[in-house]
Amino acid sequence: MVRLDIFSDPICPWCFIGKKNLDDTLEKTHEGTFDIKWHPFQLNPHMPSGGMDRRVYLQNKFGGKEGAIKAYTPVVFMLKTPVCR
Repeated sequence: MVRLDIFSDPICPWCFIGKKNLDDTLEKTHEGTFDIKWHPFQLNPHMPSGGMDRRVYLQNKFGGKEGAIKAYTPVVFMLKTPVCR
């Protein structure tokens, strides 16, 4: 048995995509050969407790509007595929 320790932020869209890809792969292989342990991980521990405007946050994180669009294009594409629904 292979142990997989996965650290993931439950609100991160890339973590969701990674989990979906892992689930799809395990479905095609022998799912019982892995012992998967999920561990919570907060990607942005400095986020104010009340949150902040998502557009402002993403533009600051990715260096402007174009950077945010470029970073999120794969997420939007993946979430529009039937596999993620």
